[in-house]
Amino acid sequence: MEKITGKNNEIIKGVKKLFTSSKERKAQGLFVLEGARLVFDALNSSYEVETFLITESANEKYFDSSVQMQRKSKNSYFISDTLSQKISETKNSQGVFAVCKMKNENISLKTGQKYIALDNLQDPGNLGTIIRLADWFGVSTILASTDTADVYNPKVVQSTMGALAR
Repeated sequence: MEKITGKNNEIIKGVKKLFTSSKERKAQGLFVLEGARLVFDALNSSYEVETFLITESANEKYFDSSVQMQRKSKNSYFISDTLSQKISETKNSQGVFAVCKMKNENISLKTGQKYIALDNLQDPGNLGTIIRLADWFGVSTILASTDTADVYNPKVVQSTMGALAR
């Protein structure tokens, strides 16, 4: 695996921009997962992983899962602990990141399925909690109006605690 060392690397800048800009996420159709649990939950999901980034220390700690993610992702890179902290949205980075393709599904409502419809829900943490609870209650689909918070906002993704991957 190639190692990225410079903070001015285009991949690092791109990941940081995906974290911070809803407009960029929508334009590229990509979003970022951060942390071992979220990233490795993507192994058993239908999300396509474009890029996998991991520190060498995290690679040692999560070796088996890291090898699986390297196989699933199109591109894999080692990054330094300093770069991990630079792109991280958390106070103490675990050194594990994945850039995934957003799902663009056409939904057809079916009898017998459970749905939730959301309108104008603005708080990302609340949206993530609703997604997590919907997963627990077996809701198959969440429909959200265009004025609802960005589903791929890092705070939403984090607060789903992996439910987004399911």
